[in-house]
Amino acid sequence: LATLLPEIPDSSLAQDWAALCTEMRRGLATGPVNTLRALDAVRHSLLIAGGARLFLIASSQSQAALEPSLTEFPKLLRDAKLSKAVYSANRSIEERLRARDSSATHPLFVGLLNPNSQGGVFLNSAPAAGYRDAGTDSLLDFLASLLYAGRGAHGVFMKTWSAGLAYSNGIRVRPVDSRVSYYAERTPLLPQTLEFVIGEIQKAQPDPALVDYAIAGAFGGTRSAESYEDRGEAIGEDLADGLTPEVVARFHRAILELRKRPDLAHELFRRLPLVAERILPGMGRHVNEVPGAAYFVIGPTKQLDAYEQYLQKTEGPATRLFRLYPRDLWME
Repeated sequence: LATLLPEIPDSSLAQDWAALCTEMRRGLATGPVNTLRALDAVRHSLLIAGGARLFLIASSQSQAALEPSLTEFPKLLRDAKLSKAVYSANRSIEERLRARDSSATHPLFVGLLNPNSQGGVFLNSAPAAGYRDAGTDSLLDFLASLLYAGRGAHGVFMKTWSAGLAYSNGIRVRPVDSRVSYYAERTPLLPQTLEFVIGEIQKAQPDPALVDYAIAGAFGGTRSAESYEDRGEAIGEDLADGLTPEVVARFHRAILELRKRPDLAHELFRRLPLVAERILPGMGRHVNEVPGAAYFVIGPTKQLDAYEQYLQKTEGPATRLFRLYPRDLWME
């Protein structure tokens, strides 16, 4: 109780206290025998042939020696088809938020209260080009987002870290997820760090050398430095997900083709602020115009209050930073 009570907002203390006590009573009444029986049922549901994956990383000699055992392995599993889990369409976290605040119909900016921390954390992201994209416009945006990503001395990470405004941080682009993100942790004050990053990008000048830096970043997903086992497992997952070598090669060929454009530096730097403002609130357009974007922060009350004031100044006086509490994330 001492651990969980601080996770509950004052506005719902009565009902959450009752729910917590009920859950504790239910857990104690279940008993070890029923708990072990439930765990065994979960284990049994997983040991089926349907949906099973196997990957093998070995020499030809080892593969030949292991093949008889591998052939027998599926016999240890139940012959059953994979049944996909059926999830409720209810958005339970949003429902809890709306129960406290009826105005949270479409919460855009959300902050998770962490009273035990001093600094703040940014977790912003927006849709971006992925490996299955080959359109010129989306790939130009993709390269533009890489100009100040990574660990280059000019980039957001090193500039922010050197200024003491965040520890782990930076713009990150993941073509496997088709997302571009801005992350920063241990910020002394959320708006201070964000304004610094925006300022660094706004004063960026076209530099042909950074074009090659961005193109190199587009090939940063290589696994050559990883162990054979990790590489093999990742390759197996990619093949199962339809991310074949042909798909990745087509994406990279399209990137290299863009390198031939004589105006590439000018075009990428023209697009840089337009891409960055999707993940940096207050930089340009109002971020409610970015479909599929997410703007999430974590911190104590001081951090959340300061960030909400910043949003009201840059996004409009009616802008709200809706507060979540750890209680909102409990599984029931």
